[in-house]
Amino acid sequence: MQTLPMAAVPSQNFSAALNGQAVTINLYQLGALAAAALYMDLIANGAVIFTGRICRAYGGEPGTVAPFMLSGAYYRGFEGDFVFLDTQSSANVPTADPQYAGLGNRWQLIYLSPADLEAGGLGHG
Repeated sequence: MQTLPMAAVPSQNFSAALNGQAVTINLYQLGALAAAALYMDLIANGAVIFTGRICRAYGGEPGTVAPFMLSGAYYRGFEGDFVFLDTQSSANVPTADPQYAGLGNRWQLIYLSPADLEAGGLGHG
């Protein structure tokens, strides 16, 4: 499991080496006010894995399923998965989907390797 660095800005891109894959991530917020949503593009080893995928957050509440970016399965050969963790979610604060102003603070982007997924019972079979 690896937390990826993000800045609290409306549009950003960054690169990382994840499980031997050269990865570029673009994050951008579209819309305004209540209609605003954060989106993600993922490029690995020069191949587009997905573009324009809406980002949903996970608060870790018992009985809830994490909204993985890749649905916890192999996707176009990419190894691993991502989830946005809402670190301020609690019984009194409902989980909220990521907004740029809280990136890197309230919302953390977590990469889970195939081994992490397998350890959590979410392996690719």
